[in-house]
Amino acid sequence: MCHMPCQNPGPTPRVLQNQLDQVLEEYIVTQERVLLNRLHEAIFKKKTSSTLDVLLTVVLLLKVVEKHIWRLLYWVRHDRKLRHEDENKAVLMCLIHDIGEITAGDITPADGVDPERKHLEERLGLTYLSYLLKASNPYWASRILGIWHEYESGVTRVAQLVRQVDKLECLHQAFIFLKRYKGQRKLEATMKDFKDLRKKISDPWLSAQADFVLADWALLEKKEQQRSPGIVFVIGGPGVGKGTLCARITENFNFAHVSVGDLLREEQNNPESRFGDFIRESIQNSVIVPPPLTMMLLKDKVEAIQSQNKGVLIDGFPRSIDQAVAFEQET
Repeated sequence: MCHMPCQNPGPTPRVLQNQLDQVLEEYIVTQERVLLNRLHEAIFKKKTSSTLDVLLTVVLLLKVVEKHIWRLLYWVRHDRKLRHEDENKAVLMCLIHDIGEITAGDITPADGVDPERKHLEERLGLTYLSYLLKASNPYWASRILGIWHEYESGVTRVAQLVRQVDKLECLHQAFIFLKRYKGQRKLEATMKDFKDLRKKISDPWLSAQADFVLADWALLEKKEQQRSPGIVFVIGGPGVGKGTLCARITENFNFAHVSVGDLLREEQNNPESRFGDFIRESIQNSVIVPPPLTMMLLKDKVEAIQSQNKGVLIDGFPRSIDQAVAFEQET
């Protein structure tokens, strides 16, 4: 299937997730605000009813197209095999494949609904949306149904690829969900069922991404079996003795000390780091390094320490409650 030689498997799920979390919420909020402003304008400037139909449909779609679909788009855009018309069709397929849930709801295997019934309800949901568009844009009213049927049949190369992307995204999200609620035995047993999705992924690049997810999953399970003494944030202003306190704790207990300042300087001096020059310039100009970058570096360091079954003392982070919550979800 690959028409071009691939030198490496591309971005790992961790890199993609870090990138995605930075832009996803802002993007969705921005797009929602733009569409609602357009809707407001259409109403008060008395645009035609056909324009209102389209705008209302788009707003409804935006409410349905949640993070799952945006992540699908992200995976698709990183797949090197998709070019030009195939890429455009794949993007449309990602946007359209689940919007039948606007009326059918999000039906999961756990709901025990017959697959044929699920297919029927989602098809009717999409048909309803196409009827909303038919008067103002008959081409797209027909187009979205055609794209959906192509996805559901899974016959074309693009449909097969997008269906595998969907399986990868479900596998990845199961892992993320497990990390956020780790320690809950019933949940862990449920999430393990999602590992079977790997069997439905055959594309080489997507298979490599799925294997990265499963490798991280195995590491998480190992960490849960060998719990370290934990992670402690050491908070305080400059010159209050955080370093001294951490040094004493590490001398007497099974902890390692991580200074965020030292971690950033270490990264900036690493000749192989792609962030080295950026960190150096930020520090020289007294600009705070973006929290997602700090968190990414911290995560790798913390995992290395915890693999030795040690606790971690972190000073210089977090700078806000939101950062602490985000860190807890990622580690």
